[in-house]
Parts: sequence; C-alpha cells; structure tokens
Amino acid sequence: MAAQNTDVPQTKPPNAKRLILSTNVKKWTRPGFLPNVHNPRSAVVRKDEYRRTLVKRGATIGANATIVCGVTLGEYCFIGVGAVITRDVKPYALMAGVPARQIGWMSRHGERLDLPLTGNTTATSPATGEIYRLEQGIVSVQD
Repeated sequence: MAAQNTDVPQTKPPNAKRLILSTNVKKWTRPGFLPNVHNPRSAVVRKDEYRRTLVKRGATIGANATIVCGVTLGEYCFIGVGAVITRDVKPYALMAGVPARQIGWMSRHGERLDLPLTGNTTATSPATGEIYRLEQGIVSVQD
C-alpha cells in the first residue's frame, strides 16, 4: 500500500512580497518566517518598517526552523530542523540550535564538508569531486 501524502496545502503568507526565495531553494515542511517587522504589535501599523528576508539559491530550510525577518540565507546554506535563525547565514554554512550557530559547512550536493569553521584550507566533495575552498571564513567552489 502506497503512503498517503499528508502535506497540508500552503497558503501565501501576508508578507510574501518581503520574502524572496531564489531558485533551487529546498524548503522542508513548514519552516516558520516571523513577521516582517522586528517588534510587531497587532494594534500598531508599521508597514514603513518592513524588513526584507532573502533566501538565496540552493538554501535548505529544515522542518520547524524559524527565520527572523531581515536576514539573508546564503547560497546552499543548510538550516537544521528546529533551528532559529536570528542573523545572516554564510553561503554553504550548516546551522543548528536555538539560537542557531554555525556547526559546519555543506556541499551543494548536501553532504557535510570536512572543513573547520575558520582558517584557509580545501575539501573535496566525495559525491561530485568538487573542490571547496575556505578562505577567511567564507566557502566557495573552486572552478
């Protein structure tokens, strides 16, 4: 017997114009995006204080992760299940916890890379053979 799809249809959030999802973004079941104002109050109109939240290409957001308004999620970052993101996330960063902290680096293929959080070094993806370079706290794919 085939498993039934239990996903609940998603409705467009009221702040959809301020949330930008780039191409190839993987969103697991029900990540939460907090209101687009830093300190919302239902009786106070603050449309002039809306903050832009940007989710860049290839980002993965785990189930029940919460993204505070006004942050940028870098390309191919990986947000763990239940993490609470309160500040910008670097490209390829692996984030976990409440509040979220960087605990590693991920490849575009979704594998954890054998790289320290800081330093200058390289790692090779076993699945693709791509070489990832860590320089001054930033990871990039070597061409």
